[in-house]
This record gives sequence, structure tokens and C-alpha cells, in this order.
Amino acid sequence: MFRLPLLSLALVLFALPQPARAGDPPPDPVRVFEITGGGKVLHQHVATAFGAKSFVTKINKKSIESCVTGVDGGDCQLLPANEDGKVYLYIYNSGEWGVALQADPSDADVTMLEGLIDGKGKFMFVGTDPLTGVQYLAEGKAKLDKEFGDDLIPIKIKGTLRALDIASGHTGVSKIKTVGKPIVIAV
Repeated sequence: MFRLPLLSLALVLFALPQPARAGDPPPDPVRVFEITGGGKVLHQHVATAFGAKSFVTKINKKSIESCVTGVDGGDCQLLPANEDGKVYLYIYNSGEWGVALQADPSDADVTMLEGLIDGKGKFMFVGTDPLTGVQYLAEGKAKLDKEFGDDLIPIKIKGTLRALDIASGHTGVSKIKTVGKPIVIAV
């Protein structure tokens, strides 16, 4: 049976959970959401000949959960296992978001993404995993919380994630969305 490559699962994770970037840690998040999604990864390293078609791996909620919980010991062993099997989006402010496998900000290893969001909720965020070099681009639409005014803080998001791993020859595209209401809300 073919095991999903680490990048396949990282697509929905936005980025592999790694410690926050060097320098000052981000402030406490304003919102923490559970996120989910699914998509596919193209394996350009497999088909390098002219006219050859790349192998495609599909990912879904079940495959992500088995990786995060540690059930899938293949390429997923590089991820820190978390028994709840969920992925979380951290919103710090309108220009800094993050992704982690822990809902509790006090003990989460967060991968940081920087970007822009406009007053109508259109967003684009980019980030690079500091250990693997995988580059990520997340774009989509957010429903904004009117109570935060010009701080542009989402109450839910829906979008697309693109990932590029030049070193291993993978590219991927995944749909992403928040699940339910925020878990943590700063007042």
C-alpha cells in the first residue's frame, strides 16, 4: 500500500508544525480555529520524462487524522503526534496567522504565515517551513468580525492552499476551511 508523503498531509496543515520563527514569539492569538480540507499532491520527481504524467496522491480528512494521531507511522513520523487528530489556525492580527496541531496556545508549536487581508475579507498569506523549505501560499475569503473593526479579524475562512517543495519534487493544492466557531477568543 502506498503511504501518503509528508507533503500530502502538510497541505491541509498549511505547513508542518515547527517552532515559531527566530526572534520574538508572536503575541497570544486573538482566535484559534479548527481547520480541515483535502486536495491532491503531484509527484514531479516520479515522472521526469517529456510527456510523462505525474503521479497524484489524494488527501482527505481521514488520512490527515491518521497522520496527526500517529496511527500512520510512515512519513507522518516527522510530525509531532496529537491524539485529537486536528489541525488549528491561529489568528494573531490581520497580517500574522499561524498553524499548529495543538488548540492550546500555551504549548503549541506554531508555523507562522504572513500576509494581507482586505476590508471585504479577501486574503493571501505566505510562509516557508524553516526546516523543510516548503513554501506555502494560502488565499481565499474570510468572514470578518465587525466588532474588531479595522483589525480585520476573521470569524471563519474558506480558501485554497498551494504548496511547493522543490527539494522533493512535490506540488500540491488543497481546499481549506475553518470548522465551527473559534475555540479561543480574546476579549
